[in-house]
Amino acid sequence: MQSVLNPERMTKITDSRLGAVLKYEGMKTKTSAFLMVEHELPTMTFCFAMDFHYTERIGGAEVQAWLLAKELARRGHEVHYLAQSLRGKAEVTESRDGVHLHWVRNPGYLQWRNGLRYYRALKRINPDLLIQRTTSFNTGVIGFYARKHRKQFAWICTDNDIPARWFFARKEIRTIPAKNLLGKLKSPLLLVNAIVHDLARDWGMKQASHIFTQNDEQFSRLFSNYKRSSLRMPSGHELPEVRILPQQRFHGKTILWVGNLGSNKRPEKYLQLARMMKRREWKFVMIGGREGANSFDEFFAKSRPENLLWLGELSFQDTAAWFDRAAILINTSESEGLPNTFIQAWLRGVPVVTLGVDPNQHIKKNDLGRTESNLQAMANALHELLADEARYCRMSERIAAFASRQFTITTVADHFLKAIHASKTAAQSRLADTHSQLACAS
Repeated sequence: MQSVLNPERMTKITDSRLGAVLKYEGMKTKTSAFLMVEHELPTMTFCFAMDFHYTERIGGAEVQAWLLAKELARRGHEVHYLAQSLRGKAEVTESRDGVHLHWVRNPGYLQWRNGLRYYRALKRINPDLLIQRTTSFNTGVIGFYARKHRKQFAWICTDNDIPARWFFARKEIRTIPAKNLLGKLKSPLLLVNAIVHDLARDWGMKQASHIFTQNDEQFSRLFSNYKRSSLRMPSGHELPEVRILPQQRFHGKTILWVGNLGSNKRPEKYLQLARMMKRREWKFVMIGGREGANSFDEFFAKSRPENLLWLGELSFQDTAAWFDRAAILINTSESEGLPNTFIQAWLRGVPVVTLGVDPNQHIKKNDLGRTESNLQAMANALHELLADEARYCRMSERIAAFASRQFTITTVADHFLKAIHASKTAAQSRLADTHSQLACAS
């Protein structure tokens, strides 16, 4: 079972690589050496070493990294964010929300071409702790820098498939059958490139001094494939700026779906669900796009039902406005780590109805929506949730209260800083004990 961040249940155990990591057990222990309130934690220089920034390529990992970066900067830490630019901003540095944003060029598929530039950027920043919330060839670059300069490196897993061996090679092989003739001719070279990425990122992960995972599946796969233990790192978001009453959302009857149009998200299931629901007052709204697809109709041909509004890709802020008015969030994915969309919905008191996905059984254990096995069951769940206004409002208020305790970026930052500090303190304590033993022996 994976360790869960719980400050009241903290103790330390020795780790063969880190010197010390945290373990959370069902017993009270003395924690004064580990726990410090926010203002007592020593200030540090952090660098979020990412592939992209959410303003140029929006994704869950990029959003979470930026939210945590802003929160750490708000607390007085010096925070840097390194990203590859898709818009020609190479060697540009700017300041946003108290964070120093550094851009390097984007090398495209051949990320190894950018390794030296990425390394030099890290050297200029000279952080105390590097943080990566993704995986790529740059994981190896970050690991090399951390090892050479004796820096701490926190790696955060963001997807259930990432802890698998040969992640990039398997991904490339899966794409080969759908390629045209020219694409298949290029496949051997792209496969070699993917293997290079895998070798670099596997080596880099071994250099991480702190590893965090989102759920039990990631924890188990990481330990099975890499023999590395990890701490739980939940996702978090800022509290909504706009508070729309549950009664308004209930009467609006907006059924929202947000995601990319990739195969894992199974957007066609949402279309089928919309087609099954013939109540005209229910508004099915779909947000998301796909690289290489110019329009919804290009991707789905003529299969869009009349009661569905497709908005394509929207900015983070515009998407948040639709979460504000949603009555229900639908998720049709095959698998998820802990999606940003769940957190955004729950913080607003919006129930989530999924087609089988329930990371860490949050939905089932805390009654945050419904997890169903088929579309008909999902349709029944929608009818149930939207049948009684008073019951919906009570559920919505309870969901919002639960999420505000568990899934704010403030809570996530608290856990992250305490884990980093506790690990460092434990390592220093071990070193002091060793020196003491040597002194006694002499």
